[in-house]
Amino acid sequence: MKYKIPFARLRQVLPLLTLLVFVLSCVPQTKLEYLQDPVVNENIYQLHEKKLNTIKPNDELHIRVSSFDDVDYNFFSSQTTSSSLNYTNEVSINLISYTVNDSGYIYFPIIGNIYLKGLTIEDATEKLKNMLNEYFNQPIVVIKFVNKTITVLGEVNRPGQYFYTKETLNLFEALGLAGDLTIFGNRQEVVLLRTTDNTVSKRILDLTKDGVIQDKDFYLLEDDIIYVMPLESRKWGIISNPWSLTLSTLTTLLVILNFFVQ
Repeated sequence: MKYKIPFARLRQVLPLLTLLVFVLSCVPQTKLEYLQDPVVNENIYQLHEKKLNTIKPNDELHIRVSSFDDVDYNFFSSQTTSSSLNYTNEVSINLISYTVNDSGYIYFPIIGNIYLKGLTIEDATEKLKNMLNEYFNQPIVVIKFVNKTITVLGEVNRPGQYFYTKETLNLFEALGLAGDLTIFGNRQEVVLLRTTDNTVSKRILDLTKDGVIQDKDFYLLEDDIIYVMPLESRKWGIISNPWSLTLSTLTTLLVILNFFVQ
């Protein structure tokens, strides 16, 4: 003998099931917040010393030279027009930069080959300035990196590779370039991949803890890769289920049960 579930009972069960789906679909606020340690008046943290960026092979350097001399052969003065170029793609970067070759040299007009590998920007600037003293009166030299990149992947709003010109870039600034994490991003599991010589290191950083600010890798190095892991609910597809499809499926299931459950 078949036993039919009263439709009135179905109408009572349906809201409970809907509430269950809603609860499963929600992401707790604590999973969306950064730096959750409590603040007592003011939290002050001692940062690790910022890593110095030194010049290495395949770096692109923008070098601008000017002088107090007003002479016809000072062709470096034409470089000031390069400031109007767009620095956001590889083609424009190559047009206004000097490439450090595999041996650590750049070829610079008048002087020739200059060894810059391992030098900081400040050291390279001073070295080039001293070499140009022979040709110009009080030369002014400005050197900048123009190809520093960071890659941000995973659960962020705009994954991709980003150029930056700042001397140093921290973890939150890098995530800001990618438009911040999505609501599916796991703020407790952010993977940092770093290539050093012939090795690749992998670390997990927890953005919900204030300790990340004091971490030795809070300040990133160029060519670092950040990968934001998804939340478990994202992996199982709970959050991404369309509401209309979920409710329609539940309603259909209850109607079927009403006729076939014994």
